[in-house]
Amino acid sequence: MSSTIHTNTAVGNVGNLLLLTCTLVITACMLYQFPSPDYFDSHWLSAGFCVTASHTIWRNSHLLSFYADTVLAAVLYYMYQNAPRKTKQNELQLELLRGSISGVFFHGLGHMYVGFQPMGMDLRWNPSEDLARGVASTVVTVGTFFSIFNSTMPFASVKQLILTSVIATAGFTVMDLEPKLNFVYAQAAVYVFTALHMLLRLNMVHKGSKIYAMYPYFQLIVLFVGILEATQCTAFLASLGGHMVFDSSIAIGAISMQLLSSSRTSADDKPKTNKTM
Repeated sequence: MSSTIHTNTAVGNVGNLLLLTCTLVITACMLYQFPSPDYFDSHWLSAGFCVTASHTIWRNSHLLSFYADTVLAAVLYYMYQNAPRKTKQNELQLELLRGSISGVFFHGLGHMYVGFQPMGMDLRWNPSEDLARGVASTVVTVGTFFSIFNSTMPFASVKQLILTSVIATAGFTVMDLEPKLNFVYAQAAVYVFTALHMLLRLNMVHKGSKIYAMYPYFQLIVLFVGILEATQCTAFLASLGGHMVFDSSIAIGAISMQLLSSSRTSADDKPKTNKTM
């Protein structure tokens, strides 16, 4: 048992370090269009998202993301309601599952808000232009970050979640990010804070669980989908709903982790019989 705990911890630690490193490298490439703008999709470069049907309100990619996130959040809720009772072994698994319900749903709500300006919404604080709009955007952005961090930073206090969300939201203004860079920055903020929290804040009991070992590698898959969005929007993702594919990959990853972790836990819990000659 001890060797399994050490293995899970080591695999998870390596995965979170890899997630942190890949996030920083990929974000730098996207922000500075390295090695060349020719490697990136022209539509993605102009909008910062792979947005389909941008001339409509209810069928653009942001609204499609909202619809998909709502359905997938319902699936996660069903899984949580039917999950086994909490134990020390599955405590992290259930906490991630609980947080993912609101994280996925409110992430979708954030996209619904952005969807009314599908080609980009300025999230920088500039009250001199439109104070009411600035306050509304800030509240929605902080709330969206809070719901996401609530799902990716297990066992964090409300104070920590609020502080992290405010810092992440301030980044749009501090870094003076244009609307087309919102997605790149938000993805980086989520994964940087998540990886650091997993590495530095979780206790050894939780790090020894199976889902800790799996979690960062499923997030690397989401990062890969982000690369596809930036480079293959027109050629591939647009026909599948654009950014909705990225959003769906987050929730599908959460569902897959739960299924894999639960099946492995069930297998481990089965009594082992000794064969006698």
